[in-house]
Amino acid sequence: MRKPAVKLVVLLGVISIIGVIAIQVYFFQITFNNEERKLNQKIQVAL
Repeated sequence: MRKPAVKLVVLLGVISIIGVIAIQVYFFQITFNNEERKLNQKIQVAL
């Protein structure tokens, strides 16, 4: 492969990894908020 092609492949790989990490963080936040809401509802019912 030519040098510019290798740089392009590496750049696309890095962008892809950053994208996957961003999506995982987003879904983690959604899940965390949902679980926190469920816990608060259970605490309200218990009180």
